[in-house]
Amino acid sequence: PDDGCCDEGPSYWSRAGASAFECLEILYGLTGGKIDLFGQDKIRNMGRYIKNAHISDNYFINFADSPLTTYPSPVLIYTFGKHINDEELMGFGSYLIKGRDHDELLFSRMGFYRTIRNIEGYDEVKGSVNRHEAVSQYYYDDVQVFIARDKTDLFLSAKGGHNRENHNHNDIGNFIIYSQGIPFIIDTGSIEYTKKTFSNERYEIWVNQSDYHNVPKINGISQLNGKAYAATDCSYDERDSSFSLNIKNAYPKEAGIEKWIRNFHLDRAGSSVTITDDFLLMEESDIEFMLMTPYKPLIDESEIVLKKDSAMLSISYDPSLKACYDEISLTDPRQKKSFGEYMYRLILKTKTKVKENKYKLYITRKKEVQS
Repeated sequence: PDDGCCDEGPSYWSRAGASAFECLEILYGLTGGKIDLFGQDKIRNMGRYIKNAHISDNYFINFADSPLTTYPSPVLIYTFGKHINDEELMGFGSYLIKGRDHDELLFSRMGFYRTIRNIEGYDEVKGSVNRHEAVSQYYYDDVQVFIARDKTDLFLSAKGGHNRENHNHNDIGNFIIYSQGIPFIIDTGSIEYTKKTFSNERYEIWVNQSDYHNVPKINGISQLNGKAYAATDCSYDERDSSFSLNIKNAYPKEAGIEKWIRNFHLDRAGSSVTITDDFLLMEESDIEFMLMTPYKPLIDESEIVLKKDSAMLSISYDPSLKACYDEISLTDPRQKKSFGEYMYRLILKTKTKVKENKYKLYITRKKEVQS
């Protein structure tokens, strides 16, 4: 799309936007600069996407099949920045090269040309000044991806789109939350590819189903795949740091949804995220809200705490919901590398059937009490 967003996720940018750059660079070189497309907005946006999608360290926004961590070429990113006269993108390449293994960085599985360019450009990028500053807010209108973070490094990203995107998961209204650079509310990513991955059995794979994304299940009914199952009425408010969408059409008619407006808001003053689900159903139904996390939840009457070392995240929820969780034992090598032995699916379930309501989740950094 014109906004440069890669709907397959940042890992596929290395074979999408990055490969497009290499083709344009070769064309530029062969013609002595006579064919120069680097001034086009779409090309510039394609380069900047990988910086905008960065969260911390090697963590990137990983919607669709993209894994939790991604390792794009710092040399390519730096060189892309030079061609489009973007010092911030160059600085991001400088940032990424620090601490990377020399041999792993140079020899790219993305092809011989990239390996040669990595070798040629390594010393320049390694010796350059790290000028990276993370983007505080961005919205990709074409793909409907919202990105926001505050000064304490509380990070939120959410998505709309449709359920026939490239490397699609059924995930309309899904979101991720990091705190202090740590993934707390996660996208489950993908498992190692098999022939089933790209067949009509794709949605039998659990990580591709909406039941294992941070979206509601309504009256026992999940989202379906297909372009018709899509977000509508997407709205981005830059001043309010908020993003809203109607996820009604992500579900089949059997779910009985009249409207379902999901709103995401990052409160920079309070260093918190509020997620509001404002809905009207055709009849009273059971509702389950899913939250995926790599950390075993600590559940209280109206609060859930997620903890990783000294970092903690608090999730406050409506007392009319009951919280529980499933422990998922991971067997796939790709999943185990990203998340360890286990993943947890938090479920917030209505205690009684409801037809209309407005539920809010308040998510904040939690400070450990000193004894």
